[in-house]
Amino acid sequence: MRSTAVSRVATPVRAPAVPYLTPSTGTIGQPPAPYAGGQVGTTTRVGMLGNRNVFDTPFNTTGYTSKLIRDQQANTISDVADNDPSVRTNSPRYSGIDGFLIRGFPVFASDFAFDGLFGITDTRRPALEPIERVEILKGASALLYGISPFGNVGGTVNLIPKRATDDPITRLTTGFVSNGNVGTAVDFGRRFGENKEWGVRLNGAYRDGQTPIAFQTDGFGVGAAALDYRGERFRATVDVGFQKQNLKAPTRVRQVNPGFPIPDSPSLSINQQQPWEYYQSNHQYAALRAEYDLNDFWTLYGAYGHSKSDETFFGGTLRLTNALGRFTSQPALTVQDADRETGEVGLRGRFATGAVKHSTVISATGLWQDNGTATTNVGPLITSNLYNPVYVAPRSATGLSHDAPLSSRRINQSVAIADTMSVLDDRVLLTVGGRWQGIDVANFNRTGAVTSRPQNEAITPAVALVVKPINNLSLYGNYIEGLTSGVSVIKTFGAKSGEI
Repeated sequence: MRSTAVSRVATPVRAPAVPYLTPSTGTIGQPPAPYAGGQVGTTTRVGMLGNRNVFDTPFNTTGYTSKLIRDQQANTISDVADNDPSVRTNSPRYSGIDGFLIRGFPVFASDFAFDGLFGITDTRRPALEPIERVEILKGASALLYGISPFGNVGGTVNLIPKRATDDPITRLTTGFVSNGNVGTAVDFGRRFGENKEWGVRLNGAYRDGQTPIAFQTDGFGVGAAALDYRGERFRATVDVGFQKQNLKAPTRVRQVNPGFPIPDSPSLSINQQQPWEYYQSNHQYAALRAEYDLNDFWTLYGAYGHSKSDETFFGGTLRLTNALGRFTSQPALTVQDADRETGEVGLRGRFATGAVKHSTVISATGLWQDNGTATTNVGPLITSNLYNPVYVAPRSATGLSHDAPLSSRRINQSVAIADTMSVLDDRVLLTVGGRWQGIDVANFNRTGAVTSRPQNEAITPAVALVVKPINNLSLYGNYIEGLTSGVSVIKTFGAKSGEI
């Protein structure tokens, strides 16, 4: 796979020249200054490499700010990702799912990172209200982040949570969408202590009502608390939250066989799902991150997170059977549970060997994930049409088991090292590194017996070069690999030029 980056024109907002390395080798703190207009950041989190200015980053990254989110009145991650022309939504807008195609490869919410950690976000539609920035890295990223829970290789979406700012924040926001979907959001932030070392940021939102699609309602609620401490050498954050979704008659992806002629698109307000279908979910999470400056040049860091999700979908997925819009749907009760733990430890530092400056990082990550699922068909197939849907008598899931027996257990583990070397007053930067990745997956049938257990490992190297011939112009090239669940390697090459 080959990838090319897009030239970017931007001017920092009253920002001084940003050095190659941030003053601290840590990542906890206030978000870096945005560019003029305040909608994208001058710096993004580049996985294990930490916070890097975009002109020193040999990968295609963009960090969309909370100002952009507020200015555009975005409600979902999909609303924010629409700003990137190389990121396209691959799930219906009112399906309750955030899913994208990044450079043609699917990336779903289950593979989003939260403050650099996989396995924390809701598996379908992470709430946007507690998020300060949405960072999108396009292209393979096995060295930078390790393999994601399901091995998507198109890119990485990293959600940076809100933190209390030096200035108090109290916001009450109301919103109205379409025929009657009304919502309210609260954002409250304060800092305490002699040097404002303690911070609290609280976010909550609830919205419910009719969407633009026939007889569909969308109820969504979220509550989140972000606590942080910033001392002279020690910094720490704690994030806890929950969200709940109740979507009636959710739109679903339409399935077709390969080579099938795609019919003309029907009116977007028509709902082909049955009025009695629904999707419900609950998600809770907690994440901790801490870092300690051993001295002015080395930082020890670690993070841990735990999340639990349960989902219930009662309805069918549409499968087209002819070019005139005919489709069939098999209603079913599908119950899914996910229990995930994730962690990271590392050491990041700076030193020099003669005229060469080094930024080195050693990192180890782990993800432990249990998934449960069960599907029970309810009644016969429904035959209908995209343009003139047929609605049948309601079917019921009453009396059906809502238990989701363990269906798979996944363990992802990795160890990585990378070094960025710079010379000529940071005008030439070379990054080299590699990551060992081990994957252990056990699949179970409904009796609990193991049906398969693929175990694989791989080493994914990366090399990247940045050359800055003049101020405000960066040329870069990289070779980096990605891993998917079968541990097949996707090799990519990226080149960026003409950033001014």
